[in-house]
Amino acid sequence: MMSLTQALSFIQEAEQWKSKNRDRYAISFYEKALAIYEVHPEFNQEKGEITFEIAHLWRALGKYAVVGGLYLKALSFFEKASNGQPSLSQAGVLFHLGEFLTHLWKLNPAISYYERALSMLRALSANPGTILLVEQQLSKALSKSSPTAK
Repeated sequence: MMSLTQALSFIQEAEQWKSKNRDRYAISFYEKALAIYEVHPEFNQEKGEITFEIAHLWRALGKYAVVGGLYLKALSFFEKASNGQPSLSQAGVLFHLGEFLTHLWKLNPAISYYERALSMLRALSANPGTILLVEQQLSKALSKSSPTAK
């Protein structure tokens, strides 16, 4: 069994590859780190962060078929990490799910994710600029989904 120290080394290696725009190599090292963390239920925050990063990288590479599922998996890890209480990590995933689905023109689910992110951010008294950004994205998605939208 590999150690948590090895997982951190894999994360550092992934970040180095990512900085060189070698996303597939970065993903492989993030996945190695995630495999080590998987056997440790107490590291849900870390598992969420790694999964979230993998989702971003696959999105950048255009492999959309896996992105939504990875965002949802990251969300699940963040929910476990916070014992079901709202967190900024969860709100971030919800926002990115909304953005991703808006990009795919799946506007009704996107709107739902934006609304959940907004509700969570308000409950957490998050940065007003962050709340404004989510409100703006929600407004854009709503305008695109209305029958009168061009």
